[in-house]
Amino acid sequence: MMSAALSQSQKFEPNNSAQIPGAGPIEILRVIGEQLKNRVYPNVMEGGFVVPSKPTFPFKPLGKETDDVRSRKKRSTTGSWQRPSSGERETSKPWTSRQASKVIEPSIQAAYASELDTLLDAYPSTQFWHDRDGFWLLTESQLLPNLGRKAVFLCRVSMTRRHVRSWGFWSHSIIDYIWIGPRHTNFPDGSICAFDPNDNNAWVFGEPIIDLLDIYCLWATQHLHLEIIGSWPGPQSANITLERILEIKDDEYCGCGTDLPYKECCKEKDRAANIYVVLKNYILMTRGGHRFPPDIVLQFMHKQNHPPEESLLLP
Repeated sequence: MMSAALSQSQKFEPNNSAQIPGAGPIEILRVIGEQLKNRVYPNVMEGGFVVPSKPTFPFKPLGKETDDVRSRKKRSTTGSWQRPSSGERETSKPWTSRQASKVIEPSIQAAYASELDTLLDAYPSTQFWHDRDGFWLLTESQLLPNLGRKAVFLCRVSMTRRHVRSWGFWSHSIIDYIWIGPRHTNFPDGSICAFDPNDNNAWVFGEPIIDLLDIYCLWATQHLHLEIIGSWPGPQSANITLERILEIKDDEYCGCGTDLPYKECCKEKDRAANIYVVLKNYILMTRGGHRFPPDIVLQFMHKQNHPPEESLLLP
């Protein structure tokens, strides 16, 4: 784990052109994409900057990395899964980094409370709200130098349910928040699905929140690659047949978990399946196939006053 070293990290200054001679954000994105296709994982720097591993162009960042995503290769696998039901909680209120609340899991609460100062060093723009059951946090990630947008993550940490549910948004200087999705988000609430929870090496509740935010940064960078370059780079998880048919491209990793491209793995089998069975399974497994954040989440992103009541997030 990297948390103990974060407080000593220096700031990463992306506007210093001497750091990346001749490399703009799109070129960096292409390098990251090519490396992910070969299962070479990038580094996440202070502020949520994602930088290539062993870059093909000169690169000398000023700050220390907050985490090395390559050390958690399986955690970067993405897919869609069903979130558990949530319970009611009290109305939230602003939470400073040194406040703590009485919860069912005092050891985990204490660990997360002690992590908050370190989290602010790694993601300085983070805002907190706390309640009896846990806390919310809202944080920004730069992703790439001179990108013209940021990735914003809204995370709900429930202590009693031992669960984190999060949403990703793009933040532009002149455009309001835009949801990042629908690919590799959960049905039906559009929350982030950045790794397969069935993977034994997946992030688990109680591990540092910084680790989870770093994974979200990689997830958002992969979405950026899909938008700009036109493909999802690196491994992904899609266990529903119609999801693979609709979303996965021929040269992308197959969503079944193999190292083969989709066209050489499940494509022929998927296309030959009974379409009525495929549709029925899709509707049942995805609760209708709809993915989008609840209105109350979107309202909070616009106003950012009080996070939503978790009970109101239920479909």
